Amino acid sequence: MTKKLETAEIIDKQLLCEDHYFMRFKCPEVVADAAPGQFVNILTEGQGVILRRPFSFTRANTDEGTFDIIFRIVGKGTEWLHARDIGETVDILGPLGEGYNLRNSGDKPCIVGGGVGIPPLIWVVEELHRLGKKPLIYLGGRITDHLFGIDGMRELGYTPVIATEDGSSGEHGFITGPLERDLKPDDVSQVYVCGRIEMLRALTGWGGPIAAKIQVSLECKMACGFGACLGCAVRSRNGEYVHVCTDGPVFTLDEVDLSGT
Repeated sequence: MTKKLETAEIIDKQLLCEDHYFMRFKCPEVVADAAPGQFVNILTEGQGVILRRPFSFTRANTDEGTFDIIFRIVGKGTEWLHARDIGETVDILGPLGEGYNLRNSGDKPCIVGGGVGIPPLIWVVEELHRLGKKPLIYLGGRITDHLFGIDGMRELGYTPVIATEDGSSGEHGFITGPLERDLKPDDVSQVYVCGRIEMLRALTGWGGPIAAKIQVSLECKMACGFGACLGCAVRSRNGEYVHVCTDGPVFTLDEVDLSGT
């Protein structure tokens, strides 16, 4: 898959909740090859900002040549991006990485997302729906406002199981609790996961018997985004190292050692 260096125009921007933003970009050249789970690297500016920042696709629309991202302000790079207005352009590199494998989703796919890990799964849900699948959906967040995309999933006819750490929506606690209570590993054909590393680690016990069927998206600091700097290396189960930007960001749970990630 060809990686492209392009200029993308911001055509929509919304504040979702405190420090969390939605942006839509026009860039047909990058969108043409994009897939769920992949990402773009955006060149941000500002004092002390050198490296590009990676952002996963929330969705992409090939007909319109647009892609969406949802991000949280965490530093100078994302602070700079959130200050851009509709009509401005940014320098992007993409699509990058290996995304989710939807071809072998089976009859009982399951979605597990947490907070800012939910946005990359929105496109997965929409694609599975388009393929005629009916995924089970488990979503968690610190607060209700962090349950991104849940209204759209309900409009598609799904009733996600939800949990919040403050108890403001759904069950009180982490989403791994309801998941482990409701489902046995053999109840699902494939699991698509994105969230904090603590959530990914919590799944290793429950999902051990089907580790090869659990696809997890890893978040990692990146410098280049295409495997040249080797800065995003994580240990694999065989003791060697894989690189999040090129071998991932999506791996099966049996491929990576999450204990020290």
